[in-house]
Amino acid sequence: MNPNPYESPRIPPNAGTEPESSSESTHQVLVDIRSLQREMLTLTKDAVERQRRTVRMMLVLLAGVTLFGVLIIILFAVSAFLSLWAELPNP
Repeated sequence: MNPNPYESPRIPPNAGTEPESSSESTHQVLVDIRSLQREMLTLTKDAVERQRRTVRMMLVLLAGVTLFGVLIIILFAVSAFLSLWAELPNP
C-alpha cells in the first residue's frame, strides 16, 4: 500500500490524549532542561576563561616579538652607524 504523496498524513485517534503521568514526565523534562542549562553555563564559563588566557598569552607573545624586532632594528642601525663612522677619515 503506497500512500498518496499529495494527501496529508492521517493522525491516529489516540495521539491527542495525554498519559496519566504527564505531570511527572513534564517535571522530569523540566529538571533535565535545567541541568543541561547549568552544564551549558559551566561549559560557556570555561570556554570564556580559556579564551581570556589565550588572549593574554598572545598579547605577551606579541609584545615579546615586537620587542625583539625593535632590538634587532636598533642593533642594525648602531652597527651601520659604527661601520660608517669607522670608514670616515681622521682629520
